[in-house]
Amino acid sequence: MKKDLNHWSVNDILKLFQSEISRQTLLKAEKDQRIPPAKRLDKGLKARMWDLDVLPEIGRLYGFLSAPKSQVRICVYTAKGGVLKTTIVYTFARILALNGIKVLIVGLDSQGSITALTLNPLINVQSLDDLPNYENVGEIIFGGKSLNEIVQKTDLPTLDIIPETDSLTDQDNRIGAEAAINSTKKKMDSAKRYDYFEKSLINKIKNYDVVLFDNSPSWSFLIENSLFSSDYIISPSACDPGSYQVLENNLNSILDFGERVRKSWKRVFLVPTLKDNNKLSSQIHGAYLSGYPKFVTNGSIRRTVKGAEAFSVGKSPIEYDLHSELSADYFALIKEIWNSILKDQENGN
Repeated sequence: MKKDLNHWSVNDILKLFQSEISRQTLLKAEKDQRIPPAKRLDKGLKARMWDLDVLPEIGRLYGFLSAPKSQVRICVYTAKGGVLKTTIVYTFARILALNGIKVLIVGLDSQGSITALTLNPLINVQSLDDLPNYENVGEIIFGGKSLNEIVQKTDLPTLDIIPETDSLTDQDNRIGAEAAINSTKKKMDSAKRYDYFEKSLINKIKNYDVVLFDNSPSWSFLIENSLFSSDYIISPSACDPGSYQVLENNLNSILDFGERVRKSWKRVFLVPTLKDNNKLSSQIHGAYLSGYPKFVTNGSIRRTVKGAEAFSVGKSPIEYDLHSELSADYFALIKEIWNSILKDQENGN
């Protein structure tokens, strides 16, 4: 693992950004004030180190991911739990943000997984009184709150999150988005339950380059809204028998919804995850590649404890260990997906 996750050396930065520039080029950029100045930290010798929160400024200049021409909205959803859905959202969001791309995560799972992953490592909790009282997207759509009142900052200036809370699905002295959509649908037969985000949220988050919707595994009005409002879908599927057996039904539920509401996505990325080094897992991975060639990514994510270690300290696997096999998986997958998106924009799709 990287020993100091909050300070980055020249070599760390060149590895993080997969950069072909030389050490001298980076140091000259610092001298010319095109990137923030490094600090001199005592690491035995005085070492030149950059703080984590200035890396997006360096990434904007030397990163391996370019900013999109227009906002990209991505729904990350699969009906199967435990397949790295939330961890993919988190890793994708952080790597985009480190490359100087302004990202908003929208948490839509009342279990709060992406919120805990993103914000809990930043909170010093000594007692129950220290627990934060977040508000969710329902407060913006139905509660009259502004984006600035709800959105939470992270340790990266280019990464924000709209947290999720248990009141997403329940009335608990706050607006429950799921319940409110359902209630409105019952009162107004003409109301469409899948376009609340499109009408009441999207225009308020237009200043972000990328919006990532993280969903629960269970089909809901919130999932319908995130699907309808998105350009792309990322749907992870583990390389295990349980995921393999339900994949066709899970994928069809997404495509059937698209047909029903006349929504077509630019791409659906089916991502193989939790790939083990055994015959069965390899067979399932091969079945994904041959059975779903229109959707499945070339990149896959292996099963390893490195991911859990990284998330326990609030960092992506790439930040946690730049040289691990898991980092290589995420580098390849993120490049593949992002390059496809940028190519679509170049072609006017």
